[in-house]
Amino acid sequence: MRRPRTWLTLALVLAVAGMTAAVGGRLERGSAAPITIGAAVDLTSFMSPFDSAAVQAAILEVKKINQRGGVLGRRLQVKVCNHQLDPAKGKACAAKLVAAGAVAVLTTCDVEFGAPATQETINSGRLAIASCVGTDEQGPKRFGAKGKLAFTLGNVAQDEGAAMAEYAIQKGWKRAITVSDNLLELLITIDALRGASARRITAVLPYYAYVRSDKKDEPRISITARLVADLLETAGANRVLTLDLHSPQVQGFFRIPADQLTATPILVEHFRQRPDLADHVVVAPDAGEVKDAARFAKRLGVPLAIVDKRRYGDDEQAHAVTLVGDVKGKRALVIDDEIATGGTVLQAVDFLRREGVKDVSVAVIHPVLSGQAVERLRAAPIAELVITDSIPLPPAKQDPRFTILSVARLVAEAIARVHDGRSISEMYD
Repeated sequence: MRRPRTWLTLALVLAVAGMTAAVGGRLERGSAAPITIGAAVDLTSFMSPFDSAAVQAAILEVKKINQRGGVLGRRLQVKVCNHQLDPAKGKACAAKLVAAGAVAVLTTCDVEFGAPATQETINSGRLAIASCVGTDEQGPKRFGAKGKLAFTLGNVAQDEGAAMAEYAIQKGWKRAITVSDNLLELLITIDALRGASARRITAVLPYYAYVRSDKKDEPRISITARLVADLLETAGANRVLTLDLHSPQVQGFFRIPADQLTATPILVEHFRQRPDLADHVVVAPDAGEVKDAARFAKRLGVPLAIVDKRRYGDDEQAHAVTLVGDVKGKRALVIDDEIATGGTVLQAVDFLRREGVKDVSVAVIHPVLSGQAVERLRAAPIAELVITDSIPLPPAKQDPRFTILSVARLVAEAIARVHDGRSISEMYD
């Protein structure tokens, strides 16, 4: 059984990207006509409950996008066609959606009926994306007792560029899947696309696996972030698009174009809505985060403070020593690129409370939240934890004090720019 929520991720990437057709050129901005997303699904057989749930999730996400102003000043709409698990009907279904003006068609990747529908869409000059990558509700599809990952593409990617999104925790999976499983699935997917003669393959990684292992801080250890870069290149990726690396130097590990996006403007805009912004101070929880925190403080127009802390190795053992800056009576905003076990952030929070802050909020790009991090954060004296969905947070880990901001628009705009050959840096000018 497939993961219904996969459709949600695809709808985000497609809708917010500006809905640029793969061959047909850029869409007109500001037109009164809505932008149509097609969905070729099964609504009549044993797969219908899952496809129906997936479509409803996509429609809900499109509704949210429309409430934020749509895409290119235009509203989005979803049109559904029932392929009934029949290859011929799948092809006719895709043709019907294209004739109705769909600029993108989401369909299943099952070779029996998904591939004909996707190929029909590609032939028509529209962007077609499969809704799954050979996976089931428990994670990557495994055959027998050998536990092998499998990815079947079918005849759908020849001479077409492809963007694959990979997350540290895949939304919709019922059991925890390791980072290594996800990385291996991404590599297998890229290799399958290369074997299918894809003209260009862009690996989109909202969270870069093993990014913290970017240096030799102990003898005889691997620089795993460099190894991951080598694996992506060897698998066949022509370009990498990622978000807020732990260290900018990781970009230098690649011999192919590697673009780093930043979600800082999204977090800044959230805090800018606070009416008492003048009472805030941005706090870097350690020396390594000073540059990012300084940029954050400059954007908000508030002062900066720094927690002087000591850490040894790339683990979570860190100890606050002293504080640089004035925080007494202010509302503190602790900024970090990711939160794993929560050790760094929670030590900074406790230290700031002892220094007399009014309250503490935490802003983090990547919510890794491993081990007992969620329980520790729920028990901590934090007014608000603001994170992004670069790693989807399961409902069981959510909390009323957790605010999740979407990076879909950011990533999708970058995908559209890569596809059109436009500048990524212009997004931040």
